[in-house]
Formats: sequence, structure tokens, C-alpha cells
Amino acid sequence: MKTLSKAFQKHGIDRNTVVSTASVAELAIAAPLVYQELISNKPSGETVLHFAKRCEEEIQGNDEMKNKIESMKADGTLLPIRRGKSV
Repeated sequence: MKTLSKAFQKHGIDRNTVVSTASVAELAIAAPLVYQELISNKPSGETVLHFAKRCEEEIQGNDEMKNKIESMKADGTLLPIRRGKSV
């Protein structure tokens, strides 16, 4: 696939769903220990979207982590998913 949009369309995945939950994968890959701590304290019944928001808060609250994620996006380790605010 040449673009993410075409890949999402081919597989019938809504781009907004991917964008709104990308922080889960980004945190799991860039900071696995932080991710493990969050997931181990995940309340029963918490939605994926709410968990993704908690992951995003962790990322946004740590400049070093934000920079690492941006670097990983730049080198192709992470997909270049962009949200309304920079991560």
C-alpha cells in the first residue's frame, strides 16, 4: 500500500478508530514498562477508547517519551499517525 488511507480502506478500517487508539500501540512499543503498569491497573470494564486516552495522557505528560515516539515515527518504527495535537 502506498498510503495509510488506502490500507485502511482496503481492510475496511475506519481511520478515526486507528487514530483514536494509536496511543496504545505507541506506548506499548516506545515505553513497554509504562504500558505494563497502565494495563495492570486497568479497571474492569474500561473501554479501549478510555484506555487509549490514558495512554495519550502518559505520552503527553512526558517530553522524553513524546520525542522518542516522534523519532520512531520518523524512522519508520511506528506508523506516522497524526492527531489533532502533536505526539
